[in-house]
Amino acid sequence: HRIIEAKLDLPILVTIPHSEVQKKLERAIQEKAPGLHLLTIQDPEDLATESLRSLRTVLHFSMERSANKIILITGPSPGIGKSFIAANLGAVLAQAGERVLLVDADLRKGKLHRTFGINRRAGGLSEVLSGRVDWKVVVQKTEVPGLSLISTGVLPPDPLVLFMSSRFEEFTGQVSKAFDFVIFDAPPLLPVTDSIVIGSKAETILLVAKYGAHPLDELRTCQNRLKNLGPRLKGCVFNDIKLVSVGGLYGYYKYDYNYKYSKTEA
Repeated sequence: HRIIEAKLDLPILVTIPHSEVQKKLERAIQEKAPGLHLLTIQDPEDLATESLRSLRTVLHFSMERSANKIILITGPSPGIGKSFIAANLGAVLAQAGERVLLVDADLRKGKLHRTFGINRRAGGLSEVLSGRVDWKVVVQKTEVPGLSLISTGVLPPDPLVLFMSSRFEEFTGQVSKAFDFVIFDAPPLLPVTDSIVIGSKAETILLVAKYGAHPLDELRTCQNRLKNLGPRLKGCVFNDIKLVSVGGLYGYYKYDYNYKYSKTEA
């Protein structure tokens, strides 16, 4: 991670170690299993959970004078753990007594509802931004006290149009006043430009990178794409560091770069 900081001048806010418990939770999410699949709740003593609490502390001080408490979480490509970071960061913030709204803003392939054991995406952000319902109607309380969720809603044909509408600006303005923190789980930066538009409404942007998965040029491209948003990019969350020996050597994890959208997927 020192290379990222040195070459890109992008601070690493926190490193999150690989978690075998999270690996099992991810399988449950993929299988649409009922129940709450949050590492910070299922295993409060996990080292990854402790790292997420450290991220909470970092954000507490860095966002103290922010114009709003909207956090956008994105990354170069799918499969790097941005939804894991978003959901569990929301949980640890709520555990600290904050009122937190978690918004699944990946209107192309978001599945954040499954983390909370919800198998239907209908009735969410897309319905709000298309003017069909008021946002208060689609807010779902989760099993974590203080943490609320807005799912994607029905996946629209052109999400970017919705994010560029005046309704999105109204929505962000209202929810930022109603909650202490609003976390947007946004699409990856390299395949689509949605996150740039969403990020224009957030004072804090976190770039998630997965250990051993990104050429430096990918992170540089993301950084350049966010450059027009000014100092909103606060740093990088380095995810899924895996120890492969007692001596502390780190292994590498690969992921699938393909990002296929499906309008029918639940």
